[in-house]
Amino acid sequence: MRRFKELRKVIAEDASDYSGYTRKRVGPQDGDQGMDFNKNLAQLNPADIDRINTFLGALAAKPYLDPNQAIKEAQSKLSTVGIQFHLNNGDDFRRSGERLYELDLFGGWFGSDGSNYEYEKQNFIERKLGHRLGLRISSMPTSTGMTAISAEIVPI
Repeated sequence: MRRFKELRKVIAEDASDYSGYTRKRVGPQDGDQGMDFNKNLAQLNPADIDRINTFLGALAAKPYLDPNQAIKEAQSKLSTVGIQFHLNNGDDFRRSGERLYELDLFGGWFGSDGSNYEYEKQNFIERKLGHRLGLRISSMPTSTGMTAISAEIVPI
């Protein structure tokens, strides 16, 4: 157990003017990264995409009895960083093949801008990067009745 005097040496405090009055600020200062180096992966920098691809590479580490469930879990994990893709009901990852799904950032946008009555769908990834991104998923049944999966984010 740490004593309060020891803790005060570790905590950064700053007296700054916020909204008209001065108060102490406790915690990381502006520009500091968190202790665990948390990042906003939705920025989609090349390094962020590599980090996401590293996570997706873990899918290939083992074969799956139910690969559809593994892909749905990956879909859920990707949505925590703002990346979505839509699975078709007819997709069965137990069959061998390669599939490509277009990715959306924060769900994309669907609707009219009010200047006309035509509906359109926009992809925030294309707006941000200048090109679209897709999730390429390959599946291959093994001789043991399980299915090997690999997935990665690629430009399309």
